[in-house]
Amino acid sequence: MKPDRFDDGWHRRRRDIRDASTIVATTQFGLAGVLALVVLAYIGMAALRSAATNEAVKQASELVDAQTRSVVQPAVTDGDGGWMSVCC
Repeated sequence: MKPDRFDDGWHRRRRDIRDASTIVATTQFGLAGVLALVVLAYIGMAALRSAATNEAVKQASELVDAQTRSVVQPAVTDGDGGWMSVCC
């Protein structure tokens, strides 16, 4: 009885190599996707951190301006000869 031509060791090794190369390619594709996701997440985090810092500085400046107008400005008198007349 003659063995089937697809049942020899050469075809089996070739199929195993093809399966292994598919697994390697799929793994590389998945790792590249994960790496891209990590890089984009880091860039997004840096951009959001910068925007949040800028917004915090802006709000702090607005708060100081509001407190200056409501607390300090009413306490300042015009030209009474005090220390304010020397510097301003």
